[in-house]
Amino acid sequence: MTDQTRPEILEVQVKNKAIKYQKDKLNVILNLAEMLDLEHISKLHKKVKKMYIDKFKTTDHFAQFRENK
Repeated sequence: MTDQTRPEILEVQVKNKAIKYQKDKLNVILNLAEMLDLEHISKLHKKVKKMYIDKFKTTDHFAQFRENK
């Protein structure tokens, strides 16, 4: 049996909880977005696109993709 108090186990658990939290939030947002009319979906799309571009330019996760362009 694995020792559950090891720091590596805690890091994996925290990472998995963070991923689950993100997935849960996405599901809530998608359910709410389904209730919007076309005008508000369009506004949401523009805002999400702007947020994506801002994150793409400022987050290290995407550095490898920015260098190729």
